[in-house]
Amino acid sequence: MVILDLQMPVLDGMSAAHEIKRLYPNIQILAYSSLEDPKLERMVREATISEFCRKDTPTADLIRRVRQLGLPLAEYPVF
Repeated sequence: MVILDLQMPVLDGMSAAHEIKRLYPNIQILAYSSLEDPKLERMVREATISEFCRKDTPTADLIRRVRQLGLPLAEYPVF
């Protein structure tokens, strides 16, 4: 599983998601952002991101989403 900020200084989150999925097609990606763009959810789905939440999502909800997407860590390298 990858938890990915969509706003990064060097490589934007959407491009990073595409590259991650190219290298690890079965990996789950949870993206988060403080952006309030209505087009964002569509862009996230097109990038094959598994789940999206805003940075102001309550901690309990974020933990629930992470657990729903969770896979054994041994399946993927840890970066």
